[in-house]
Amino acid sequence: MTKPVSGEPERAILFVGMLAGGDALLSEAEGMLVAEYGEALGVSRTWPFDHTDYYEREMGPGLSRRFVAFGELAPQERLREIKLRTIEMEAAIAAEHAGGHARPVNLDPGLLRIESVVLASTKVSDHRVYLGGGVHAELTLIYEKGGWRPLPWTFPDFRAPTYHAYLSELREELKRLRKGGAS
Repeated sequence: MTKPVSGEPERAILFVGMLAGGDALLSEAEGMLVAEYGEALGVSRTWPFDHTDYYEREMGPGLSRRFVAFGELAPQERLREIKLRTIEMEAAIAAEHAGGHARPVNLDPGLLRIESVVLASTKVSDHRVYLGGGVHAELTLIYEKGGWRPLPWTFPDFRAPTYHAYLSELREELKRLRKGGAS
C-alpha cells in the first residue's frame, strides 16, 4: 500500500485563455480578470484561433486567442472556483454587448505547473476529472525532455507549438517565483 503524501500541493501559475472576435473584447476581458486576480505576470501575443471552427456559431468568425497569467501563485484547489467566476465574467460581458453574438468572449482558466498544464472545462469527457459545480479538470500538456507534449485529447490549438514558447516562459517564471524571486 502506498503511503499518502502529506502537505499542500505546490501553488501554480493561474492563467486564462481568452477567446474573442476582436482586440477590444480581449482587452475588456483582460481588465476584468486583472481586477479579480491581481497584476498580470505576463500577457501573450494575440494569435488567430484557426485550428477549429467549433466556437464560430456562438461567437462569430475571425476569433483570436490571447493568454493572461497572474503573478500571485494560485492554490490548485481553487481551479473550480476560478472557472465558475470566469463563467460569470463571460455572462457580464455578454449582457454588456447585448445584440451581438450570444457569447462574445470565452474565458478558460488553467494552471501551469512545473510538470504540466491543467485546464478547467464545463464539458464532460471520459478523460476529465469532475471537480464539482459542473467543472472538470483536464491534464492538457505534460512537460518532459525539454518541451511540452500533448496528450491524445489535447485541443488542436494546444497541440500545435503555437503557445508552447509562452507556456515555457511562464514555466521559467514559476521556477523563479518558487525560489523566492520577486515579480
